[in-house]
Amino acid sequence: IPGIMGSKLRNKKTGEIVWVDFGAIPKNPFQWNAWIDHLLGQMAYPNDALEPAGVMDKLIFVPPWAKQEIYSRLVAALQEMGYKADPSQYAEADRTLYTFDYDWRQDNRKSAAQLADAVARWQSFHPGAKPWIVAHSNGGLVARWYIEKLGGKERVGRLFLLGSPWDGSPKALRMLFDGMVLLRQWPGLLDIAERTRKVVRGWPCAYQLLPHVDPFLRAEGDQVVELTGDLGWLDEGQRALLEDARRFTTELDKATSVETLCFFGRAQPTATGGLLHTDAVGDWERIDWRTTDDGD
Repeated sequence: IPGIMGSKLRNKKTGEIVWVDFGAIPKNPFQWNAWIDHLLGQMAYPNDALEPAGVMDKLIFVPPWAKQEIYSRLVAALQEMGYKADPSQYAEADRTLYTFDYDWRQDNRKSAAQLADAVARWQSFHPGAKPWIVAHSNGGLVARWYIEKLGGKERVGRLFLLGSPWDGSPKALRMLFDGMVLLRQWPGLLDIAERTRKVVRGWPCAYQLLPHVDPFLRAEGDQVVELTGDLGWLDEGQRALLEDARRFTTELDKATSVETLCFFGRAQPTATGGLLHTDAVGDWERIDWRTTDDGD
C-alpha cells in the first residue's frame, strides 16, 4: 500500500494520467501556466473525475512533501523471493502479491473500506491464507484503520510499516500551509505555492496526517501552538476537515491488533517541528521548519 501521492490518478473519461506525468510539462515555458491550471483543476477535491491507476513506478520529487521512491523496486525484490506479482504473467487468482492503489486525496476511512473489499477479493483466491500487508507512510494509516476498525484483524496475519507515522507527520502542515513546489528550479514561478495550497487544503487525507498528540509547532517564546486553537489560516470548510482529522487520529489511537514490524529511515534530514511567526495582528505569517538528521 503506497503513501500519499504514491498512486497514479487517471481521468476516467479521457484516460489521461493526471497524477503524475511530469513528462507532460510543455517544453515551451509560456505554456506552463495553462498546464498548471489544467493539472490543479483536476486535482481539486472533492470530485469523482479521477480514479486510481496503479502505484508509482517512477522516481519523482515533489518538495516539500517527499522524494517518492520507486515502489516497483520493492515489488521486484519480493518477486525475487518467489512472490508472483506480474499481471502480464499471472492471472489475478494465481498471484501471491497484490498492490493496492487508491485515491490518496480522500478520507483514509474511505480508502480503508476499499482496501477491505480488495483484501476480501484476493483472499477468496487463497482460502485460509492470512495476508501480510506492507504499507508505506500514509498507507500505514489506511491499513491500520482497516485492521482496527473494519475487521481486518480477523483476516491479516502481519503488518509491515515503512516510515509510517503513529502521530502524524509535520510535513503535512508544511504542505497545507506552504503549498507544493512543482518546478523546484523556480519555486516562486507562477505563484505555484499559493495555487497548490488552495488545492491541497481540500484533501481530507492531508489533515489526517497532521500530528495531534505530540506538540510539534511552537510560537516565539517556545509556546505550544494548538492546531485546532487558532484556525484563522483555514476557511470554514477546511476547519471541518481539520476537526474530523482529529477525530480520525483519536479513534485510530496507537493500538495494533496484529503482529506489526516498523521500519524507519536513518541519517535522512527529516522535519520534526516548526517555529511559527505571526504578524502584528496575530495572523500566521510563516513557519521556520526544524529538521534532524536522525531520520523518521
